[in-house]
Amino acid sequence: MRKSVVFLLVTAVGVTAYFMGLKNSRSSFHEFSRPAQSYWYDPEVKEARIRARKAAAKPRSR
Repeated sequence: MRKSVVFLLVTAVGVTAYFMGLKNSRSSFHEFSRPAQSYWYDPEVKEARIRARKAAAKPRSR
């Protein structure tokens, strides 16, 4: 009986800690992803990506 109570208590604490960490991780992810997205969608970066794709699609000459 005592082992069951301890097991349930440990499980409850573990699940709570998991979900609290998940929430904090999500906010940190959004905090770091916003600047990256603004850089990714910058017109100069977009043009550089297009040029890189075109250069990569060209067959190499030996």
